[in-house]
Formats: sequence, C-alpha cells, structure tokens
Amino acid sequence: MKRQLDYSAGGQPATAIYAVPENLDMASQAELLAPEYSGHIKGEHRVTTGLTKQTSATTGDTDATKVNAPGSHSGPTSGRIAVLVVAMHRSGTSALSRILNIVGCDISNNLMPDNEWNEKGYWESAKISELNEKILRCGGSEWDNWQQFNQNWFRSPAVEAYREQAVACIDAEFGNSNLFVMKDPRFCILMPFWRDVLNSMGIEPVVIHTLRHPLDVAHSLQRRDGFLISKGVLLWLRYMLEGERGTRGLRRFFTTHDAIMTNPADFIEKSQDALKVYWPRNSEKVQREITRFLSDDLIHHKNDKDSLNKINYSQDWVKNTYRVLKEFSENGESGTVCSTLDAIYSDFNIAGSGLGSLILDNDIRFLQNAKLTKELSDAKAAISKLESDVESTNNILSQTLERLNRVISNIENQ
Repeated sequence: MKRQLDYSAGGQPATAIYAVPENLDMASQAELLAPEYSGHIKGEHRVTTGLTKQTSATTGDTDATKVNAPGSHSGPTSGRIAVLVVAMHRSGTSALSRILNIVGCDISNNLMPDNEWNEKGYWESAKISELNEKILRCGGSEWDNWQQFNQNWFRSPAVEAYREQAVACIDAEFGNSNLFVMKDPRFCILMPFWRDVLNSMGIEPVVIHTLRHPLDVAHSLQRRDGFLISKGVLLWLRYMLEGERGTRGLRRFFTTHDAIMTNPADFIEKSQDALKVYWPRNSEKVQREITRFLSDDLIHHKNDKDSLNKINYSQDWVKNTYRVLKEFSENGESGTVCSTLDAIYSDFNIAGSGLGSLILDNDIRFLQNAKLTKELSDAKAAISKLESDVESTNNILSQTLERLNRVISNIENQ
C-alpha cells in the first residue's frame, strides 16, 4: 500500500509517496510512519500523526526527506475539532485563546484565574495545566526545563493512567462541544500524548502557532520568575522546536503575536482559510469586541530582529529558528525548510546533554547571588529603619526633655 500526500513546497506543488506493507495493522502502520508519535495508538483509531522518521530518541536526528508534508493531515470523522494554541510561555497565547473564544470557540469550564502577571486572564483550563505539569514531573522534568523531555515516557506504562485523566479533563472542561480552544504552553513538549488522546476521543486537533521574539519572552520571564535571560532564551528554543515538530501532519497555521495585536481581523480571516475551520462568530460587532479586549498593555517588551545579535550563546540556533518560524508566518510553511529546524533540534539535544549541568550550575549560582543580594538589601533596609527609629526616638526624647525643663523652670519661678 502507498500513501500519497500532495502539498505545496516553496510555492510549487509536490507529492510525497510513502510505501506501507499492506499486511500491517493500523497501529503498526502508525509505528512505521511516525514512531515518535504513535506510542499508544490502538485498535481502529484513525492515525493523526505525521510522517516522521526518527532515527535517534536522544538526538532527535531525522531523515529530512521524510519530514511530514506541510498541511497534510488525517484524523477522526466525528466533526469535533479542538483548536490547540501552541507556543512558548509569555508569547501572547492568552490573548490568542480569548480571541478564538470571541469568534466562537468554546472555552474551558474551569479557567485559570487571572493574576498580576496576566490581568486580563489566561483563558486556559487550570485542570489541564495541572495535569500537564504532573506529566512533566512524572517524566523527570518541569515546565522550566529547557532540556529534551524523556521521549521514552511516551512509551512507558505510566501513559495509560494519564490518558484516562486527560480524557476525563476534556469531558469535564468542554463537554460535548464540537469546537473548542485548548491552550497550555506545555502542549509544545507533550504534543505526542495529546494527539493520541484527542484521536482516541474522535476529536481532530488543528493548531495555531504564535511566535514572539525570544528576547521579549526572556525579559517577561525574568520579570515574572527571576530567570536569567539565557535560560529564557533556551526555554523559548526548546518549546518552539518541540511545538513545531510535534504538530507536523496536522492542519496548522503560523502567526506572530505582533500580527495578532496589530491586525486581528486579518488574523481571523487568514487562520480560518488556512485551517479550513470557519469561525461561527465573525462580524464587525465581533471585531469591535476583540479590539476592546486587545490593548498595548498586553505587550510589555519589544525587540527587533537585530537584537538577537546580542546573544553570545546558541545565537545561530535561536536566530535561525526565529527566522524560519517568522517565514512560516509570512509566507506559509515549506517542507524543505523543516530540515533546518531538524538540524537545529538534533544539535540542540546533543549540546543539551553536555551543557546542561554547566548551565544548571550557573543558574544555581545566579539564584544564590540573587538570594544574597536580597538578604543584603533587606539588611540595609532594616538598618535604615532602625536608624530612622533611633532618630525618631531621639526627637521624642528631646521634645519630652524640653517640656520637663519648662515645667521645672515654671515651678522654680513660682
């Protein structure tokens, strides 16, 4: 049996044909076509994974000639669609999720509460976010770990229990909705798991990637979490590479945070045309509602592309990843360009294994230095307060002494 995918590469039509033995069952076909994403596809579930050949779970090396054809997809036929917002933390995903909600996508029944870092709301499921963090910890990681997540976790016995929790979460958060938006930056890292879960429920995932300048993200993380800029940039690189890689073969659309903020109407039209998912609420009234929601205060930092030259670590990886994803957002994606991301992904994983401990030591020293700096600042503040209290006490004593002297003088003059 052969599978054929027709797609556009660099503006020209192209065809990729993949030979699959006819005597294989669906799960085996999935393993052959997409071993890194097929781990727990069972029975008659439709295959929504892309056509990716993985040669090394550690390095992520791939055969670039068999990278998923952009825009190709297969999936469930129930008619239910989950719009997945896939991007790094602090990339404007909350604003994007709310816009999708305004144009007709159902939102979670239990939203994460807003706070000082996101006063207009996160517009994502608190339960799904908590579940994703539990999964990361189960695999020996956390959301702020820039090294590659344990790929063998997706093949481990632990997956089944989390799959059941994920299905329960989707049922509780979205009920029987036929069109809903799911947003959590951790989807970038855990996309193989969620593709499988949604597929098992007969729900087709379509994806919107939003891109924000890596230094904008890093500065935002520094403000909120106290991270080094270097750590923020490496996190950006990990999330963006994993997010792009994990959604190949799905219907997907690339945009930027700036494009959404400056022209949301254009984003709405282009996204529905690209995804072939037509937003139920789309009118001038809706456009005004979106404009009222968006404001410049949702953008806290702005860097231009040249500012990436200031980075003296992993500069080429970051610059080239940003360049490719920006190109995707402006001109559509190209299968040939994906090979650039594959090469960066492989090199980044190899380097991460060797540099991880060194950078971790640097982070620890930074945190220790920050702690000592805070303690010194607190001590100086305490000394200043004591000096102020002493001065105030001296003033009170001086005034009291003056009153006593006046009383004594009056008594002596009587």
